Amino acid sequence: LFGIVIIESMSCGFVPITTDHPGPQEIITNGVDGLFNSEENFFEGIRYVENMTDEEYLQMRKLAIQKGKSYYKDNMASRWNPIFN
Repeated sequence: LFGIVIIESMSCGFVPITTDHPGPQEIITNGVDGLFNSEENFFEGIRYVENMTDEEYLQMRKLAIQKGKSYYKDNMASRWNPIFN
């Protein structure tokens, strides 16, 4: 539904390559901490990663980890707390 597998993978240091559906678009900043393309152009994302330098990939991986950590329970609790109060 929301893409929890994307968040879990980012937390583990994987750079997600996915389709441009609403869930992934809400989580991933395209070209910064992951990539998404339309279903018709999905393999463009794979080709993009194949052509990245190690430095570019490591930077994207670092940002993916940071994004994944932003969804940890303590961070999410502070986001949801105002709704319940």
